[in-house]
Amino acid sequence: RVVIVEDVAATAKSMSTILSLWQHETKTCPDGFTALEVIRTFRPDVVLADLGLPQMSGYQLAEEIRKLPGQQDTVLIAISGYGQPADKERSQAAGF
Repeated sequence: RVVIVEDVAATAKSMSTILSLWQHETKTCPDGFTALEVIRTFRPDVVLADLGLPQMSGYQLAEEIRKLPGQQDTVLIAISGYGQPADKERSQAAGF
């Protein structure tokens, strides 16, 4: 069970299609607020989240996911073009 949080619809659909071909059940969300609602009911094993989301950054989303009951062990994977050492440190600190 994988939640994909990506504001570019074509990118989210592509990721969902590939993961579905590999027999993963997926849900896509365009922003962090929607993702939090979906995660509460869908209970994913993995969340793929863009860091540069509108309204709520991927960093903030990761921090909020970690606060949800039963989601402390969910695998969070950052999707980003941000690749500087500081970005990686910030991602890890947020819970990715």
